[in-house]
Amino acid sequence: MRPTVPGHPVKTFISRSLLVIALAALLIPMSLSAFAQEERATEKAAIEKSRQEAAARQQASPEVAKQDEAKKSEDEKGEDDKKPADPMSAATFTGLKLRSIGPAFTSGRVIGFAVDPNNPSRYFVAAASGGVWKTSNSGTTWTPVFDKEGSYSIGCIALDPSNPKVLYSAAKYPSSDDPSIFKSTDGGVKWKPASRGVSGGIIGLLTTSSGSILALGKESGLWRSTDGAATWTKIGEGLPSKEVNGLAVADTSVYVAAKNGLFRSDDGGARFTMSDKREIEAVAVDAKGNVYIATDEGVGRSTDGGKKFTAFNDGLTNEDVRSLFAAGTRLYAGTAGGGVFSTDLP
Repeated sequence: MRPTVPGHPVKTFISRSLLVIALAALLIPMSLSAFAQEERATEKAAIEKSRQEAAARQQASPEVAKQDEAKKSEDEKGEDDKKPADPMSAATFTGLKLRSIGPAFTSGRVIGFAVDPNNPSRYFVAAASGGVWKTSNSGTTWTPVFDKEGSYSIGCIALDPSNPKVLYSAAKYPSSDDPSIFKSTDGGVKWKPASRGVSGGIIGLLTTSSGSILALGKESGLWRSTDGAATWTKIGEGLPSKEVNGLAVADTSVYVAAKNGLFRSDDGGARFTMSDKREIEAVAVDAKGNVYIATDEGVGRSTDGGKKFTAFNDGLTNEDVRSLFAAGTRLYAGTAGGGVFSTDLP
């Protein structure tokens, strides 16, 4: 007989191991589930405790909450107080400097201005090779007003401050026999010749406080009319015989810009003396008597009648200025590229 053999040791070990693994698979998920439930309960209790503490603080100190609200309201009010009451007030625009205002399509260098003293948003611009333009909205839109006169080459433009509907313009024609000065009595709608006795191309026109009109010829010097441009008389002792560029008037003082300097007269234009030796492209005078000139360095400003000048170029992106005009509280600058710039006068 064969003896009875007990169970195989390897098989017994495997059976026991499988039993242990099965028990672990059952117990581990149960433990994890219990742990997650306990963690959620702890978080819920903490949130509830935090809410209760916040409610207790608010109930114990209602004045603190009111103070916080009042402080917040004051902060918001303070921010509102910093804003200007009127968004279109002067404070809103204090940071603005000289900027180009047109025309949108350039038509040659701008060489003259005529601004209505009663309505600064209405003014006329003369272009060297683009005629005369009018704006009634401070340069937003422009309308040509000299196209029917047979010449687009303009030397200058002037407006009678006592009657803003009266305008004077100087045009250039191929023939020297053609009229050079024109006058309009209806704001630029119709023009008539007004240059009897004047010779040479006119590049400067101005009306004075006395009612006379001054005309500056590029090659013929200074002329004056006392009868509304019906007749003209030659004046201007001491001025260069040619290469003059611009004209400005302040009461009885007359300034002439020339290639070889700035000239000043204190007797209405009868006699002149030199006050600056640089080449001057244009000159203007404001209501306070301050003098502005255009040189190759841009715009200069003088407060002593043209003896000393300081730079006045803030915001001027094109320093090739060919014309200047002071009207009211504004200074206008016309550049070689056709742009028009303006800024507040000091």
